[in-house]
Amino acid sequence: MQNSVSAASLSTPPAGGVNRFRGLLSVTLLVAVCAALFLWQQNSLPLTDPDEARCALLVRSLDQNWIVPRLNGQPYFDKPAPFFWLAAAGTRLTGSTELGGRLVAALAGLAAVLVAYAFAQRAAGSPAGLLAGLLLATSAGFLFLARWYRMDMLFLAGMWAAVWWFWRAEQLRAAGRTVRPSYQWWPFYALAAVATIFKGPAGLILPALVVAVYYVTSRQFRRLAAPFNPIGIAIYLALAAPVYIAAELNSPGALKEFFLRQNVQRFIGGGNLHHEWPGVLYLPLLLAEFLPWAVLLPAMVARCLPLKRWADPASATHRLLWIVAVVVVLFFSLSSAKLVNYIVPAIPPLAVLAAMLLTEWIRSGQCVKCSGGTGSLPASGNARHHWQQAASATHQIMAVEAMSRPLDRGQLPPDRLMLFSGRTLCGMVALVGLAFVPASIFLKCWSLWQLAGPVVAILAAAMAWIHLQSDRRGPATGWLIGGWVATILLAVSLLGPAALGRLSTRPLARMATASEQWPRDREPAICFLSDIEWSFLLYTNTREGRSCGMHHADEIAEFTEFLHQRKAVWAVVENATRLDRAQRLFPGHATVVGRLDDQSVIVLCDRPAATQPASGLD
Repeated sequence: MQNSVSAASLSTPPAGGVNRFRGLLSVTLLVAVCAALFLWQQNSLPLTDPDEARCALLVRSLDQNWIVPRLNGQPYFDKPAPFFWLAAAGTRLTGSTELGGRLVAALAGLAAVLVAYAFAQRAAGSPAGLLAGLLLATSAGFLFLARWYRMDMLFLAGMWAAVWWFWRAEQLRAAGRTVRPSYQWWPFYALAAVATIFKGPAGLILPALVVAVYYVTSRQFRRLAAPFNPIGIAIYLALAAPVYIAAELNSPGALKEFFLRQNVQRFIGGGNLHHEWPGVLYLPLLLAEFLPWAVLLPAMVARCLPLKRWADPASATHRLLWIVAVVVVLFFSLSSAKLVNYIVPAIPPLAVLAAMLLTEWIRSGQCVKCSGGTGSLPASGNARHHWQQAASATHQIMAVEAMSRPLDRGQLPPDRLMLFSGRTLCGMVALVGLAFVPASIFLKCWSLWQLAGPVVAILAAAMAWIHLQSDRRGPATGWLIGGWVATILLAVSLLGPAALGRLSTRPLARMATASEQWPRDREPAICFLSDIEWSFLLYTNTREGRSCGMHHADEIAEFTEFLHQRKAVWAVVENATRLDRAQRLFPGHATVVGRLDDQSVIVLCDRPAATQPASGLD
């Protein structure tokens, strides 16, 4: 019997049961990785200023008004209430103020990752789906949003799911199947309504722009009227409108404030809403938010050239994904108000494109190796090489699904470009690991454990480099992703507490509430000799605070009157200069209760107080 294994004999796609098992294994792995990345130490890390602590205060105010939350005693119209409802449910479920809202964002992030998996899996197979989920979950901007106590991830997940459902229906239509308008547009509008409920009308505007641009670029002009499905629009209104109508009925003027000021004016300008800077800055920001996988962008662009391929129906998936990314970036670049997190919805399509590119690159190497350059594995006539033949056969069986799909090497970027991207990724992973040492020194949290970051990152980068040199593309990719995940988890564990501690006043709040002067029978009067630190209000369980500048005579007089009325005022001071100024303005009335780095908390009394030693950390 001949001991050679023919590539043709292994080209039959695996059975449905094998595919289902492979898909279940991939989804399980993605859930486990996302749980680790999105939830690790989220219960212990403090909520940061201003956004996370402000959201937690809004959640706490729901006991006063659950339709329109209150912030500092005033109705909060900036964002719809549903996110705060979910965060309140999460807080009650977990018993943790920190974890409650972050769990909501993490679950939305997992949903977006699974949508990316479904997108790439249907387009290029299970390996591409797994890669898409992993690349998305480990992208810097997306990971930040999935760990952030905010509603942005729910907006992203709803919009991304709406685009995915539209593409799914278009793929069925391209395959010659009859697709009813109800199948395509009713879920599309329902998912767009989810995005709208959590952040506003952009949840429908962005998916609608993507659909319109897709039809125009694919020259399906007659399809431009298809999205105007009356029942689909009715579903959208039935799901999204009640939240806003209830807010208007509860607090007249809520619709005007939210839609005109927080949406229209933010886009066209005016209203003194700040956050205005040139839209061109979104390009380097997008590169930063897509790190470390942004190094694959040159190869991803080369994959789409020449542009005449865009008219090819076979390129429809790539065209749609690029359209999503470009529409998101351009839309928010035209907006007057800009924030870094606005363009994070451009990352999921880029992650899917990068995953499809990596899968094709790995597959091309597998096909060449499995064929031995001639279409079959080399025969081995002696026992000495039987293990090599068995290993080759096993490797080929694992690549069956990849080999069963057509491979157009003409559409792949040059191997030199991919090899350069891989080596750059190795260097980036190693550099991030080496950054643990200076970061820990800067954050004043140095210990020998910090060396675990460089060791793990450099080991993973070295193994990936060795595999790249041997043209083992799959293992190299695995080492890079695994090393990056491990580096992130180590950074959260070793650097996260010190880094987030600098962005929160939780330590100062604990010093204040532990002091003997803190009132136990009433809510204290709190002011901030700078901007309001929402985390101090949160962790002292206080509902209101005020900002006191003390730069001008009228501000000093106003604060003096406030002090006379309250008899004692707790003040948070952001630096030593402001502390010295407060002590000179009110000699003998100020007692330092706690100090942490440059920040301090003092109690100012209407009557001179005996000097007490400062407590806390210097």
